[in-house]
Amino acid sequence: MEIEAIAEETIISGELFYSDTEKLVKHFQQLLESGKDDIHIDLSRVEAVDTAALQVIIAFLKSAAQIQKKVMFSNLSESFKSALEITGLDAFFNNEL
Repeated sequence: MEIEAIAEETIISGELFYSDTEKLVKHFQQLLESGKDDIHIDLSRVEAVDTAALQVIIAFLKSAAQIQKKVMFSNLSESFKSALEITGLDAFFNNEL
């Protein structure tokens, strides 16, 4: 998994698995602590994702909502969309599917 910050957007690429959750949590915490009210994350380069990584992403969304930060995911890859649908977590991403 790679995380890249370009301008006002974070691009996550590669495979998001349990082994990547610590890195995801750290990056998401940095985003929440930033002064930005809107957080943009591009998921077009995600090749695969497991339930552990999805749980981290859902927890990030909930944490952001608690402190009135808006998280916008864009360009969800087909593999990411498929994982959401299989797990029933697609309801958290209604605007992006």
